[in-house]
Amino acid sequence: TRAYYAMAVVGFLPVFTAAWEEYHIKGVFLPVINGPNEGLFALIACHMVSFFYGVDWWHKDAGFGMVRADFFMLYCIFLGQFTLVQNAIVVLKAKTTLTAWEKLKSLRILAYIFACLILVQVCSPTDIALRKTRWVFYFFLFGWAKPVTLLHVWYATNEELKLDRLSVIIPMFIFTLNSVLGGFLGQAPIDEDMLLYAGIIFNFLLYLHFMVSIFYHMAEILDIRMWFITKPKKSD
Repeated sequence: TRAYYAMAVVGFLPVFTAAWEEYHIKGVFLPVINGPNEGLFALIACHMVSFFYGVDWWHKDAGFGMVRADFFMLYCIFLGQFTLVQNAIVVLKAKTTLTAWEKLKSLRILAYIFACLILVQVCSPTDIALRKTRWVFYFFLFGWAKPVTLLHVWYATNEELKLDRLSVIIPMFIFTLNSVLGGFLGQAPIDEDMLLYAGIIFNFLLYLHFMVSIFYHMAEILDIRMWFITKPKKSD
């Protein structure tokens, strides 16, 4: 369970809130102590420990009924939350035409994703979040990637922020609802594994279509051709 939430917090929170901060303050300015650097240092240290002492080192008892890997997971979860708070403080302090509520409400798509993640883990009758942690992560990843991409695009084009996409909300809602109903009924209406794999393929295709539309949008703004390079005209 800790690994599931650590993967979600580390994978989704820092990148999203960093892009959210970039959009609102028109750039990224990292202080001495910041989430991204500490996260990289932790990953490097993790790999070095595994190299010199072996993977078994992480599974040794560390007290409080936990092994060393559990403490590392807790550190990752704390780091993700620390990054969120830090980004939020910077955005709220920034002087813009938007109110604090207008800035914060653009995080609701992130809150929606985490609500779905939690409900799937708590309610699934087959414990799919623990059995298929990586695949569940991929399913939510393709949905999460859309608003993150939009944050970068709208920062570059200086457009109004609109992150609530039905193509993100509906697939997650269906998958989560199936698990929640399964928790109440004792069995999910649709096989969870089948729905998960179908959802990953569907979300991937939606994201692929989304990225092509973004390319066309950027090409239109930059007044360039997307699929080939125009040959230079011969000068007289």
